[in-house]
Amino acid sequence: MKYFSITTVFSLACCAFAAQAADPKAAVTVVSTTLEVSADGLNRLTLPAQVIQESRFKDLRDVRIVNGSGQALPLARISGARPAQEISKKDVPLTMYPVYANSAAGTSTAISGETKFRFEESNGRKVVEIDLGQSKPVAKDGKEQRTMVGVLLDLRAIKDSVDKLSLNIKMPMGRPISIQVRSSKDLQQWRTVRPSASLYRFAAADAAALPIEETTIDLTGVALQDEYLQLDWSSESGDKANGIEVQAVSAMTSSRTQKAALLYEVKVPVNAAANKTGVFQFKLPYAPHVQSLTIRPTQMNTLVPFVLSTEQAPLKANSDVVSVPIARSVAFKLKKEQSEMLNPALPIALDRSDVNFNVQGEQAAVAFVSAPEVTAQIMPIDMAFVASAPGPFKLEVQRLSADNSGTALLPIGTLIPGYQFGDESKLAIAKVNSEAIVTNTAGTAKEEAKSSLPPTKTLILWGVLLAGVILLAYLAFSLSRQKE
Repeated sequence: MKYFSITTVFSLACCAFAAQAADPKAAVTVVSTTLEVSADGLNRLTLPAQVIQESRFKDLRDVRIVNGSGQALPLARISGARPAQEISKKDVPLTMYPVYANSAAGTSTAISGETKFRFEESNGRKVVEIDLGQSKPVAKDGKEQRTMVGVLLDLRAIKDSVDKLSLNIKMPMGRPISIQVRSSKDLQQWRTVRPSASLYRFAAADAAALPIEETTIDLTGVALQDEYLQLDWSSESGDKANGIEVQAVSAMTSSRTQKAALLYEVKVPVNAAANKTGVFQFKLPYAPHVQSLTIRPTQMNTLVPFVLSTEQAPLKANSDVVSVPIARSVAFKLKKEQSEMLNPALPIALDRSDVNFNVQGEQAAVAFVSAPEVTAQIMPIDMAFVASAPGPFKLEVQRLSADNSGTALLPIGTLIPGYQFGDESKLAIAKVNSEAIVTNTAGTAKEEAKSSLPPTKTLILWGVLLAGVILLAYLAFSLSRQKE
């Protein structure tokens, strides 16, 4: 019985030790917030700054989304998402040349692709004459008879896309007209871009209301570069053509520019280094996600060439920490008339987290008098995930276990079958409840301290194990003596 009791105690002690030794530091949630998911299935969201700041891995393995059952959901990073575009539209007046035809009554004045034009001055402006090879008709009053049958437009100065033309035009009321649109680079060879654009003007039922009209020509999808445009209505019957006169034309243009992503701006606390004059230190636990750093003096009219370095563990024991320079630049804040001149951000690229930085003046004579202002720029990160019931859904950041195993992000092509570039913009958007973000930094430190094995406890457990071994040896020796 005594043997059984001692053996049992020893076995329990060994199991306790094995359990303590085999149980690695458990994952601890440090940031949690709820998500407003509008649809089941595929969703996308933009990670808030607090989440990215708490992530310690570039591959975001410590970020996860869980449903109401605590089940981690399939997750992918949208790394090649199409950047947002800004579309700017302008109304540009065009240089216009009226096209006149000289012809006798009943003679066709239709403009063809082989029609040749000649420019002339008329009443102080340039016009285009079409000479049909006939004697110019003369009206009863002795004046030359001319009919406007089109206009030439000069688009060579426009570099943006032309979406449509807006015409200030006189035309017969209640009688639609058809205008053919051609383009040319040399006024010799023409191509038809709109074979028949219909324009009209009808009187409104209410005399006080605006007329019902269409005075624009759609050119969406037409590629125009360094070209002339010809608007031609010469095929209209004579009585209708006589009532058409274009007085001005403007082009509605549009240009698309990539909208610069708004980076998260995070203020970084800076402290003076102990026993090092002119050296200041700061930490970036989230260094893998930082795109750039802005380092500027606090005083106006100050310019300081500086060195930015990182601290690395010494190669040999009992050696000092090694400082490795990673960048050199100039920090300045200067007054220029009514504005300030500020140095730009300094790009950085680091894969490891918990990086300690030192910043100091390049020259001892020109140094930072006080701690500089440091701001980290973080690029927002978009994620896609599959929302599966039940809710509510939560976005979390964890401190991982000792093996650093976390969420394995899927390729975006796996999460979205048949994925093509830009498909992520079609997904439902899940909104982060920014007011419900809960951080557990203090609890994390406590849990990490509790999870890690203190040296004293380790010694106690080893002592119990050794005592058990000694007791077993003693029992074995006693039994062998009794048998003898």
